Amino acid sequence: MTRFLSLILEEYDPKKVKIIKTQKCNLPSKRNEEVLASELEAGDLIIAAGGDKTVNIAVNALALDGLDEDLRQTPILPARGGKVSVMSKLLTGANHTR
Repeated sequence: MTRFLSLILEEYDPKKVKIIKTQKCNLPSKRNEEVLASELEAGDLIIAAGGDKTVNIAVNALALDGLDEDLRQTPILPARGGKVSVMSKLLTGANHTR
């Protein structure tokens, strides 16, 4: 995954890259969604590097009440990284587990 992310990030100004870590799985994901939504700016790209829950947090962050309509259009790029990322496997056609 590191090689994949480095290729994507080459296209972006490193000074503008924000890394937002989600909290442990046993905490409510609503807090993760609120933190992500509060950090969004126009022109952002969300790279959800993790499992299905990480992708779910990104999607739900864009659906929060009060979020600017333009920010709801923020693209999400799922990147495999969790224990099992069914969503990433479906999108990439991967058929193996780690």
